[in-house]
Amino acid sequence: MNPKSNPAFWQDLAGALALGVLVFATLHLPLFS
Repeated sequence: MNPKSNPAFWQDLAGALALGVLVFATLHLPLFS
């Protein structure tokens, strides 16, 4: 399977990455403030 020919793959990857960053930021918010 060629990932470049599967937009849904990249959409899911971007969604998972964004969710991970959001969770990471939420958990580490006290360290930044």
